[in-house]
Amino acid sequence: MTKAKTAKDSKARAYLERDLPNQPFDGSEESLRLLIDHVPGVIYLCRNDSQFTMLYLSEAIETLIGYPASDFLDSKISFVDLYHPEDSPRIFEEVSASLKRDKRYHLVYRLKHRNGNWKWIEEFGLGIEREGRIDFLEGYLRDISERMEAEEALKASETRWRTLVQNAPNHVTIIDPDGNHLYINRVEKGFDPAEVLRSNIYKWVPEKHHGIIRKSIEKTLKTGKPVKYQVEVTVPGVGTTWWSCCMGLIDPMAQFPQIMIISTDITRERKAQEELSQARSDLEERVRLRTSQLTEINSQLEREILEREKTQEALNEAKETAETANRAKGDFIASMSHELRTPLTSILGFVGLLEGERHGSLNESQIDFVGTIRRNAEHLLSLINDILDVAKSEAGQDELTRSVVDLDNLVRRSLEMISSRALESGVEIAPSPTHLGSAIVDERKVRQIILNLLANACKFTPAGGEVGVRGVRSQTDFQITIWDTGIGIPPEAKDSIFEEFKQVDSGDSRKYPGTGLGLTLAKKFVEIHGGRIWVESKLKQGSRFTFSIPLSVE
Repeated sequence: MTKAKTAKDSKARAYLERDLPNQPFDGSEESLRLLIDHVPGVIYLCRNDSQFTMLYLSEAIETLIGYPASDFLDSKISFVDLYHPEDSPRIFEEVSASLKRDKRYHLVYRLKHRNGNWKWIEEFGLGIEREGRIDFLEGYLRDISERMEAEEALKASETRWRTLVQNAPNHVTIIDPDGNHLYINRVEKGFDPAEVLRSNIYKWVPEKHHGIIRKSIEKTLKTGKPVKYQVEVTVPGVGTTWWSCCMGLIDPMAQFPQIMIISTDITRERKAQEELSQARSDLEERVRLRTSQLTEINSQLEREILEREKTQEALNEAKETAETANRAKGDFIASMSHELRTPLTSILGFVGLLEGERHGSLNESQIDFVGTIRRNAEHLLSLINDILDVAKSEAGQDELTRSVVDLDNLVRRSLEMISSRALESGVEIAPSPTHLGSAIVDERKVRQIILNLLANACKFTPAGGEVGVRGVRSQTDFQITIWDTGIGIPPEAKDSIFEEFKQVDSGDSRKYPGTGLGLTLAKKFVEIHGGRIWVESKLKQGSRFTFSIPLSVE
């Protein structure tokens, strides 16, 4: 600590002890300096006047807004000079009102940095009363610019998501498990939006189709998978229409589940199918009745062939329209996944701050709650990332970012990352030394291959089992094997295990959670490196997933 700073600390302490004898300053000067130096913000003491004239100001002010403390102590500049014009009147009003109530005040405002930028500041202050008057103020300032920027980014992300949904070509509805409307992006002409929101989803559906909706809700709640169905909807002023719907859980882990339904009006398609079916019936009947009238039948047949060609052309157009809609749905899912990932990343950031207890200690229950939030958010973010990676791969947008990678270190760090999941499942990580050296590969993708295979091994290995890694290197490539003592893979499932959404226990009675994309992504990432991946397994004895990649990817 410099002599100048020591002198300022002594001066501030002497001032406080002289002018404020009723304040308990029992600590030593050295203790006071250490306390001030380690506070992550700015401590001040000032007069309660129009300029908030500073009597003491910690040196951290220079880091905060670029001006040294001496400029304020010598009255070369004051905080009032640096207040944002929009905030200045409010600051004086809030300080005055707070001092009248309980002498404490809490402010959020902007201060101008010496470089011309604006800093968001949070201030906590206290009025010091002497002989019935509050002549002095003391308090603490801290920089909250990053927090404010994060909040603004979150608001912008939510706005973009809402705009995306509201402008979607389909009808998007959110309901609770009882069928009550929670959100609609738009309604058909003839409906009152307010009335729809107040009503139940069954109100405009014929009673004969209520069972279809109930069973679909029960199935998606039970399996967590999307469910497709078609129902009639009675539109006021229009009549009966047909809708194709797909419902799914927004968050399978939520305590109070919400269900999203994406609906498309298929009335015209249904009518076209009925007309086509009727046309075919009429054709068969005419052919049967006019067999004896060959000339007339031949003429009629030519007309019918032409009609059928037109019908086929219409069917081809309808097929092309359906394929285009399917691609648009894929783009929509990818875009929505991007918008969901942004607020999830912010949520994980704030969870990290809470777990670090930077804003106060947490009790045991709060620690459990925060841990649950983090695990669920990480799980949802992982699912979204898997979907995006598959979408990129299918669209041909997946490219390699090559660099020299220490493979032994990469394997070791991957095992460290998966160790907590293995511990929770009661699975032991076996010692896994490797001698792979370095290779020129895409580090992120190779890490993802290893992590996906390790996570798969831990998931399908019962408590008390083992998971491990082996690695060998040749002159041209390296080979890594992830082995386990888990449940194994049936022979008939080996050929399809790397397909999208495929799992050993697929079906309504699935025991193990997951999207079925982990092995798919691993295979795609291996193949984009010019490598190959295969599996060896025996039921109830375990599995070995092995992949090999060239040492230098072209």
